[in-house]
Amino acid sequence: MKNKGFLLIVISILIYTAIVSGVTYMVINPGDSVAESKEDSSKEKAGNQKDFEYSRQSFDESYNWIPLDIKLEEDKDTYNLQSLTTEAKNTLDLRSLSGHDVQINGEDVSGQDSYTFTIDEISADNNLTVTVDGNNYTVRTMPEEMEGYDYENNGAEDGYYYFTYESHIVKLNTDGEIVYYKDVGKAYDFKLNKTENGDIYYSYLVQNNGQEEVDGIGYKTTKAVIMDENYNVVDEVESLIPNKEVDANPLENHELIVLDLHHYIISSYYPKEVNNIPSDIDQNKFGSRVMAPTLQEIKDGEVLWQWQSTDYPELYELSIEHNDFTNEHGNYADYVHFNSLAIDPEDNNLIISARNMSSIIKLNRDTGDIMWVLGGKADEFGLSEEQKFSRQHKLSFLSDGTILLFNNGNVLPKAPYPVVPEDSPLHDKKEETSIMKIKIDEENKEVLNYENYPTGEFSGTRGSAQMLDEANNIVLIGWGSGENNDATFTEKNLSTGEELFVFYPKDEDDISYRSYKFDQ
Repeated sequence: MKNKGFLLIVISILIYTAIVSGVTYMVINPGDSVAESKEDSSKEKAGNQKDFEYSRQSFDESYNWIPLDIKLEEDKDTYNLQSLTTEAKNTLDLRSLSGHDVQINGEDVSGQDSYTFTIDEISADNNLTVTVDGNNYTVRTMPEEMEGYDYENNGAEDGYYYFTYESHIVKLNTDGEIVYYKDVGKAYDFKLNKTENGDIYYSYLVQNNGQEEVDGIGYKTTKAVIMDENYNVVDEVESLIPNKEVDANPLENHELIVLDLHHYIISSYYPKEVNNIPSDIDQNKFGSRVMAPTLQEIKDGEVLWQWQSTDYPELYELSIEHNDFTNEHGNYADYVHFNSLAIDPEDNNLIISARNMSSIIKLNRDTGDIMWVLGGKADEFGLSEEQKFSRQHKLSFLSDGTILLFNNGNVLPKAPYPVVPEDSPLHDKKEETSIMKIKIDEENKEVLNYENYPTGEFSGTRGSAQMLDEANNIVLIGWGSGENNDATFTEKNLSTGEELFVFYPKDEDDISYRSYKFDQ
């Protein structure tokens, strides 16, 4: 018994010594366990990134079939189609009607998984008759919610307009006829893309309800959808490709550049906490939450180039709207609000539109370095007060290097911060949108030519300008929010003011983020 008691005493002394040693070590080296925890977390994060794979899905034939979702159990005899075109074959998915006797326009299709057909006209007067077990159903070629639009053609050159209408992406010819539509929900930036090899791809950004936005920021989380020349989906991209600098984060709705199939420039609004804001700017001492525009050029699932605004602290002080870095007026500061980019054909670098800085910024496509700033607080080209633009959107290059942009012309901020006092004379100043052309000498930092075309309208958010005919100064204007304009878009001769084509939606509050025109 004595030996056992002695053994217990020895064990107790050893345990006590171990505990004291451990506590002493933690007091002397408090950061080691935290560092190990961070290291473990970092390893876990890296492991997650390795597990991420760029999803190049295989879209089998049935993926692009048009659902024929007739509810046999419901007392309903008229249906819309999700998608339709007069330019290619359409294939209806009949699998939901398996086991029933089915005829389409009198043709027996019973037992078939699908039915392929062509159609000459999309209109309220041209419908399909589907008979199921002897009961007739009308299937509209023109969805009911799309009927009732109006247009004016005053001599526009033949072509096709691309825009969103209600919940549809739409392609409309200059005769006012819809030649393609697809009900996708909330979509942005529907357009045609032609590769260097001459291949045609259509693309759009569609809101992805499975991805959540940060409240109070003017953007939507989206995925990019790419279709071939027959409107078949051939690729989708939902996220940034994660790497050492960024995690997987959903795309946003402002821009998508299609260089080729599986080769894109994508953009994302990246919520981030930063501690590199210059000390002379009011900020959250515990770290400021900002929205960091992030660009990636990706090809076959690999990142070729990446840029993130927060890597350039000099940009913080250029913000003029939504720039509360204390986070007292909002959870995140949307200090840049990227909304457009274009590739400079002269040197292959990029220019981006920073709406909340009222600036255009040129980026080196190899290094990401900021090459110059045009407009806003850090303007390097000596723009006069009359030449400055405000809260601009879509920008592009003309053949001689001139920059074309949609100048929204805001005087007051749309964001909750900064607050303009009620007695400020700014409240009495007229806000007007204009189309601007600015040609610059990049080397000598000079403006070589400047033209501004006031529209007499005001679009406080969104909008686009696309040059259609440089010789005759004809531009397609997408009105965006169009506060005092009922039209979705207008094809206009800027020199004469003549309106060559105007599209009016059934609901004047219906908004298309951008509008385009192409010859096919």
